[in-house]
Amino acid sequence: MKRNFLWLSVCLLPCLLLGCEKSGTIRVVTGVSITAHTPDSTVQRHYSQDHNISNVLNYLRLLDPYTSVELDPETFRSGDYEIIISYSDGAHTVYRQIYQDYLQKDGGHWKRIDPELGSRLQELIEKIPDDEMTLAFSPKKTYNTQRCGPEV
Repeated sequence: MKRNFLWLSVCLLPCLLLGCEKSGTIRVVTGVSITAHTPDSTVQRHYSQDHNISNVLNYLRLLDPYTSVELDPETFRSGDYEIIISYSDGAHTVYRQIYQDYLQKDGGHWKRIDPELGSRLQELIEKIPDDEMTLAFSPKKTYNTQRCGPEV
């Protein structure tokens, strides 16, 4: 019995640590893009460095969406954000956040989020410069960041 449990633990541990897709393949996050639409402008950020990707993924992990709501996103022409997570296999996950109140994953249902946590996305965008600017001072390399945001 202990041997079976040990074998099962050894097999599942890499999936838990690295993150697995339903098919069992490991997906590596290779980049994150954020587009913020405000009344005055549109701001875009592209991150490929591990520490910047981690900051955005940690933000998404902190959100705890609850209660589906009916929203018409066309009524929100400003104050919305689009976060695109890019994977090594070419797949993408798209999160949309409206103001600091609502979150949607891959076109699914809109869900409420804690406004205090939701406001941190704008702070991230202001605090972390685009990787294109910082890459001029550091060598480009491949980063391996795994798990991403909440199940919405």
